[in-house]
Amino acid sequence: MGIVMIKCPKTGRAIPTGMEIDRCRFNTAPVFFSRTHCPVCRTTHEWFAQNAWVCEKAVEGADVVSGIASVIDDEQLASAS
Repeated sequence: MGIVMIKCPKTGRAIPTGMEIDRCRFNTAPVFFSRTHCPVCRTTHEWFAQNAWVCEKAVEGADVVSGIASVIDDEQLASAS
């Protein structure tokens, strides 16, 4: 299972849609339209499934805050331990 992600058209950052689905199931689903509130630019984005992807595993060394993964550099990671 993974989280359906889209790209914020204003900032270019990947944002979670709140939808959880298996990648295989998502790729075989009919094309659909949806809306997602963006925590980055604080607006609602409209999107089609063909413009989204499934992120199935977290990035190693990532800090997930409000559903947005931001990579922590080695120095910050070492100081957090």
